[in-house]
Amino acid sequence: MKVRGKAKYTYDVRLPGMLYGKMLLPPHANAEIVRIDTSAAEKIPGVKTVLLMPDKSRSSSGDPVAAVAATTPEIAEDAIRAIQVEYKPLPS
Repeated sequence: MKVRGKAKYTYDVRLPGMLYGKMLLPPHANAEIVRIDTSAAEKIPGVKTVLLMPDKSRSSSGDPVAAVAATTPEIAEDAIRAIQVEYKPLPS
């Protein structure tokens, strides 16, 4: 099946009511989070929830700052881009 292109992968599965998630990662190796505004992301049609990671006064490379669940992958990506975060870079 795989060789013929007929194999089903998890990416190909679409279930009714399925949500898609995206995470916002910091652009700095080490930074203090001064301000986070998720209001624009929350207003996008199709966004079901926007979550802030607990105790996010600091961020380091690879640690998610926020997460989004939406009805399509494209909407989830748009919502992540709509989240505004003000960082104060710190020494690594």
